[in-house]
Amino acid sequence: TPAGRHVDHLERVDEVAGLKLGRLGDALSAYDTAVGADGHNTSALLLKAGVLNRQERFSEALACYERALEVHRATV
Repeated sequence: TPAGRHVDHLERVDEVAGLKLGRLGDALSAYDTAVGADGHNTSALLLKAGVLNRQERFSEALACYERALEVHRATV
């Protein structure tokens, strides 16, 4: 399914971006790119929020979580 391929792609982005290696700045940059390409990409928004949370950038993380919720609500 397209959604499944999208999630697989984001998981590969995790590896390429270095999230699994603790390179949070690289991961954040990759998710910024994904969100910039598609501002309605809830998966990328949630993953970006998770990275921001790990960096203790809580207000920015909250904004991403809220944006993901807005996007989700608009699609249901």
